[in-house]
Amino acid sequence: MCSSDLLLAGQRASSTGEVMIDWSRPALPFAGTVLALVASLFVGERRGLRGLAVLCHLMVVGQGMLGGTRVLENSQHLAFLHGSLAQVVFTVLALTASVVGSARAEARRGGGPAQRGPVVLAALAAVLVLGQSTLGAWTRHTGSHLPLGLHGMNALVVLGVVLLLVSRLGRFQRETGSPVVARLRRGLLHLVAAQFVLGVGVLIVILVVAGGFDGPVTVTEAITSTLHVLLGALLAGSCARAAVVLPAVVPCTAPDPVAKAELPAGLSPGGAL
Repeated sequence: MCSSDLLLAGQRASSTGEVMIDWSRPALPFAGTVLALVASLFVGERRGLRGLAVLCHLMVVGQGMLGGTRVLENSQHLAFLHGSLAQVVFTVLALTASVVGSARAEARRGGGPAQRGPVVLAALAAVLVLGQSTLGAWTRHTGSHLPLGLHGMNALVVLGVVLLLVSRLGRFQRETGSPVVARLRRGLLHLVAAQFVLGVGVLIVILVVAGGFDGPVTVTEAITSTLHVLLGALLAGSCARAAVVLPAVVPCTAPDPVAKAELPAGLSPGGAL
């Protein structure tokens, strides 16, 4: 077998048998792609959306490279970093999909002081959920009781903030009559309830059924833990989605500038002269 056959996907073996990564081979095409994407930001319209798309592209590529390096080096530190950043990448992708999706188009345009409270609360909830996911990754990859305790205490904080957000969205939905706000509220309520129940279930499976973090990982533990991570990502993405969509919703009490402009002279919105 020739030496070129031993170089697979930019890898090489050291004299000690340890697999090392040679970044020289993928670096040039990756750099070319980045330069082409950056250059596209200076051409045409909607540069902000293209910039967000470029950010998503780079984050996904970086996450893939980090995951491959983690597998090759079998590093717990990289596994923790990979698991934590995965939640951030998913949240940014969900935020991007919300910006370019149909929810903002369906919501009535405008915005005002009534939206600032729910928007700030939704952004805070997204940050707290991402922090909770980081504590969960720390717990999974170390099996330490310190991150487990912090994860449990922060879970109560996240639960309280998300339920407060759900309550504010309920009030805001009654003010606006917006079906978009109603769907956001129902989705957050269902996700946070399922996530809390599943989190308690994972804790019982690990500490009671599996005999703690030192015991072997059972199939039940693997399934419940994976579902718990998945729901955490969906919850963070939903909170970020709410923070992006809510500013596009206008209260029903706000005047409709289009309808007002079309009214004949002397005619009030109620139809009276």
